[in-house]
Amino acid sequence: MISCDPFGAATLAQLEINRLTARLTVICLDLHRELGPGAPRRLYEEALVFELDSAGIGSRRRVEWLVRHRGVRLNTRVAVDLLADEIIALNLAAAGDDRRTREGCLRVFVRSAGLPLGLLVDIQTARPDRVVSTVLPERRTAPVLPG
Repeated sequence: MISCDPFGAATLAQLEINRLTARLTVICLDLHRELGPGAPRRLYEEALVFELDSAGIGSRRRVEWLVRHRGVRLNTRVAVDLLADEIIALNLAAAGDDRRTREGCLRVFVRSAGLPLGLLVDIQTARPDRVVSTVLPERRTAPVLPG
């Protein structure tokens, strides 16, 4: 029997990831508008967990993961501020944080945990277009050609 299903399991999984990412982005933007830029990290995190719970999105705080390097689990851990529905990691970048370091830790966590993406939430910025940034597991770079 030939299946006529136009959507494969991988496509449905990606649609779910996209839907969750969009919901998380809207929640973060709404929360940022309400609290304003520069809110204390603890307050922002507490309010974000409340909003996720209200939206029916499960979350865990301060999730640590052992780093994998070349397939070997190292004794070094990386942590993220929140893990939403066990598939999207979030890090909050506040005043005094090095944004690149927070993004780098998020990227290592996402890659090591095998997650599709992470979201860096800049709670310091006044620009709405910079509040939420998507962090992919791998950087896309041009291949280095020999010679």
